[in-house]
Amino acid sequence: SSALAGAGIAMRRLRTRPARAALEWARHAARKAGIPGLIAEVESASQALETPAARLIEQGSERPLLLEEVEALQGSPDLVVDAFRYAVRSGGVTILLASRPVLFSLARTLAEAWPGDVSRGD
Repeated sequence: SSALAGAGIAMRRLRTRPARAALEWARHAARKAGIPGLIAEVESASQALETPAARLIEQGSERPLLLEEVEALQGSPDLVVDAFRYAVRSGGVTILLASRPVLFSLARTLAEAWPGDVSRGD
């Protein structure tokens, strides 16, 4: 179903509202078609919106985030070190560090320790 493909694309782009709308359309179409495999695939894709997609490490504590929360965090002015995309972003500025793994590792270590310090040995 094209709606199911559209939902997958929207989820990868962290656009949960369009993803939910596409999944609802896909669910309706799958039920109307009466294809059990397609119905199951739509339900499986829908679970991705209700399953933790990332983890937030903040001031020494860690908690899982749903895709919707990741989307909100990406749009916030907070500094985000994204280990999935190997990027550092704040507000509307994103710096990709996939080709600079040492720099990414340093940014991640400093962000995880914030507001504390990190010794050179870490």
